[in-house]
Amino acid sequence: MSAKELVEAALVLLEIIVSWPVAFFLVFFLFRSELRHLLPELMKILSQRVTKATIGSSSIEFAAIEAQAIKDTVEQLSGELPEKTAILLEEQLKKAAYPKAPIGEKLLLAGKTILWVDDNPANNTYEVNLLHRLGARIKQVTTTEEALAARSKEYFNLIISDIKRVEKGVANQTAGYELLAKNEMIEPYIPVILYTSNIARVDTILSAPSSGLADNSRDLVNLVLSLIRA
Repeated sequence: MSAKELVEAALVLLEIIVSWPVAFFLVFFLFRSELRHLLPELMKILSQRVTKATIGSSSIEFAAIEAQAIKDTVEQLSGELPEKTAILLEEQLKKAAYPKAPIGEKLLLAGKTILWVDDNPANNTYEVNLLHRLGARIKQVTTTEEALAARSKEYFNLIISDIKRVEKGVANQTAGYELLAKNEMIEPYIPVILYTSNIARVDTILSAPSSGLADNSRDLVNLVLSLIRA
């Protein structure tokens, strides 16, 4: 199978990834060399499918939003692929027929602004794309200092922060908790979600009543919607 045929096959599988997750694992074996940078992100997307969110008594389906966010993420990460493969991938993405999201879905977070604090913004590419597709504007910063400075200049509906990060060359194991504490002392209060890779390792109880904790995009989106729309 040629490189072009492999890329075309991958895009077909990407289009059905939401409905047929088993197909994704075939991509791993076919593309493990060419798409080695892209696969970890797609694997994460597959394992953390949002599928639907509940707002009050309404259940919102996210198949179309997810498909569009996957497309956005693949486009952004294709820059890490060999040039020929990236070009072929881009060509196929332009041809791919992704479902259009209903107007109601696209505007769920319209007009909302989120401050995202993480010293490795690239780790959140898919989640940011997903929230963008829901209408949110995301401002990304890498330190607590930058976050507080941004907060003093403009209003944010929500803050998302990692827990551990490197700030000024020093590893801070409790950076997210420190931001949470400082945020509680500033008016107006803004809810904070701590986004971590493993909730099971988190042993600190959050004191802020509107704050939340998530370790996957499914729970993150549900928390964002519930906190911003509360």
